[in-house]
Amino acid sequence: LIDNISIEADIFHFHNLSMKNILVCFASITDQIAKERMKKLINYMGGLFSNGLKNTTTHLITEDVFSQKYYFSGERKFKIMTPQWLEKVWLLHQNFDFKLRADDKYFDKYQLPMFHKLVMTSTGIASEQKKKIMELVEKHGGEFNQTMKTAEVKILIMTPKDIDSIKHKTAIKFRINCVDISWIFDSVAAGYSLPLDKYLIQRDKKIKASTPERNTSRLDHFG
Repeated sequence: LIDNISIEADIFHFHNLSMKNILVCFASITDQIAKERMKKLINYMGGLFSNGLKNTTTHLITEDVFSQKYYFSGERKFKIMTPQWLEKVWLLHQNFDFKLRADDKYFDKYQLPMFHKLVMTSTGIASEQKKKIMELVEKHGGEFNQTMKTAEVKILIMTPKDIDSIKHKTAIKFRINCVDISWIFDSVAAGYSLPLDKYLIQRDKKIKASTPERNTSRLDHFG
């Protein structure tokens, strides 16, 4: 487990028990005022908060699909939620709707989409496959652009045979991630956005796409 875990709960400030037995961790929440408010809401609803991931963590709150905490939570099948989840749970119980717990399927709509706010484009992909990619990207919270808008695009989807394309050269120039098409399908199969490193395609080094191997027996690096 993680060293120096802090778990915050104040039994004297419980408003309801909709988050009883729920342990929440945050990732990439930079707004300190928002973070403190979320901690209080968790406390008020009978839940627990930890600064780092634990084996007993149940939920991660984030809007960042590239953080290490996100990757590990995806591997461990922790629920990955947006901050709106907490607000909605709190609002329902403020209106005396006590039928739903915070982990009820009703709140699954507040899970973080795996391609959340990622703007992508592609090069060299056949039209039918490109259509499928567009559908998957948009279904899971991303945006697909037909053109290479360098100020917006974060990921270029391609295959190793397309390294001489204009889009790939442009992506390299502007330091845009160029990833193998299999990253899309593997991520959808896994249920979360997989780490990019094993899928990156570089001009001088083609990296074969494969599902990353990771030791999930410890959480020491995620405090």
